[in-house]
Amino acid sequence: MDYSTFQKKKDYYKDKYMNRKYMNRKKNLSTLLSIIAILLLSVLATTQAQAQTCTPTTTVSEGDLAPGGIPSFGVSSGAGSVTVDHVNAGTGLQSFTVVNATNAVV
Repeated sequence: MDYSTFQKKKDYYKDKYMNRKYMNRKKNLSTLLSIIAILLLSVLATTQAQAQTCTPTTTVSEGDLAPGGIPSFGVSSGAGSVTVDHVNAGTGLQSFTVVNATNAVV
């Protein structure tokens, strides 16, 4: 084998090796970018799930009053709150229970 043939083979294998090395780097970079994209999507999904607000509702009603009867309680609501004003005339609201209270004052 003469020197020029040897040099050509050497260059061929060197190019082949470098191309394979480049392709592996490209493949690894692609995999890394895919993993980062998946992580970002999971973070965004978690953030959106945490950003959802819960709007609790409650219904408080009083039975029929006798003519001229005194209401037992009043209910008013505001931004994020419900207030029950108790008027204890002996027949009114005796207890009010909040289950799983969060920021509730009873």
